[in-house]
Amino acid sequence: MVKYAQVYEDIDFLHLFWLHKLYLFAVNTMTTKLTQTHTDQLSKWIDPSKSHAFTLLYKISRDGCNAQTFYRYSDNKGPTVTVLYNTNNSVCGAYTAANWNSNSSCITDANAFLVRLEYNGTAQPMKFPNTSRGGTNAIYGDAGYGQTFGCGHDLHCFSGTVNRSGNYFRLNGSASVGHTYNMQGQNYNTVMNGHLQVMNLEVYSVRGSC
Repeated sequence: MVKYAQVYEDIDFLHLFWLHKLYLFAVNTMTTKLTQTHTDQLSKWIDPSKSHAFTLLYKISRDGCNAQTFYRYSDNKGPTVTVLYNTNNSVCGAYTAANWNSNSSCITDANAFLVRLEYNGTAQPMKFPNTSRGGTNAIYGDAGYGQTFGCGHDLHCFSGTVNRSGNYFRLNGSASVGHTYNMQGQNYNTVMNGHLQVMNLEVYSVRGSC
């Protein structure tokens, strides 16, 4: 009986081992870049009368998750899209037509909006517009902060430096959606799965053409 018990324990261990391996494979093979479907959708939301080119400026898996590094790559680059790819295979983020800067102030942009592109791996695109008077409080720039949208803050991605934890980044920011952006019945859970654990975070410059 002892021998059989040991065999069963070994089988259980191997079962858990391979389940873990499959999980890591699924996480590591998740697409962490904008697809053509994503850029087509974003382009329609930004300005349906134009096509847009999206050029990668900053990527935390490549450049490090650090606020000063973000500003070094993204300051004064014009319109940008920030994209978060979380560990639940959800893709969300935000667009701003304003220049990023680190002047510790809120920046006005009536055209800014938050987005959900995918939820749990399924395309569920929604746009959440800036509803503040005159577009105030759209984004917040500070040398110690990563990408921050709304002066509430609706979405504060991270502060300082965040190191990779295994296969993902446990961002130390926060989300209090609904202060500046109209969430249209959605919330932190239905857009971001209630957490900021991401496989990647990217910032793209956006250029429109007629």
